[in-house]
Amino acid sequence: KKIKEKGKHLEPFLIPADPSSGFTTAIVGGRSYTSTQYNRAIDSRRQVGSVMKPFVFLAALESGTHNGEPFDPETEIDDGAYTVKYEGQSWTPKNYDGKYRGTIPFWFALVESLNASTARLGQDVGIKNVIDLARRMGITSKLENLPSLALGAFELSPLEVLESYTALTRLGSRVPLSTLYRVEDLTGRELYSFGPSADVVVNTEAAAMFVGILKNAVDQGTGR
Repeated sequence: KKIKEKGKHLEPFLIPADPSSGFTTAIVGGRSYTSTQYNRAIDSRRQVGSVMKPFVFLAALESGTHNGEPFDPETEIDDGAYTVKYEGQSWTPKNYDGKYRGTIPFWFALVESLNASTARLGQDVGIKNVIDLARRMGITSKLENLPSLALGAFELSPLEVLESYTALTRLGSRVPLSTLYRVEDLTGRELYSFGPSADVVVNTEAAAMFVGILKNAVDQGTGR
């Protein structure tokens, strides 16, 4: 309401896709093409925040700690106050409610989208491993090996986020997105037909375990 009173309005975008094939069924770039031709669905990039957290937790399930120890949903991790120093700087992630939970199970940190434990987990797993996983799943934007990457401090495009999350729904099998289904010439002869080819880019067992945890975010966590 306050935004509207200032003569401004929020601009949405929408890109739905069929996760079984990667076929993109629509693209909506804003409220009105006559008002602005800027296509937010295709051309925009935004800091994604908690959208980045699944890459941290999935990388942990797939690769384990820097000591080679495996993670599972009940692995205990630390959600205490945390400061990391790097390149002459220091960074202290804070939970959204300003509270810290101490020692908690792995699954709880993801379900409640806790910043402190996620940032610490990113350091334990290795930000390079998180970036490697993101690349395999379809993220192409610039990502730097910085602690804040675990909390989504970098800008991504909607399309690459959609493609990577589609890989999550497919339990680690990635299909490139496409807006073309079929191309024919004037006689009806088919010149192109969309035929998705999938690549397994994440350990399937780890992806299945991760999706099982993430469902709880909707049932009883921050997505509720």
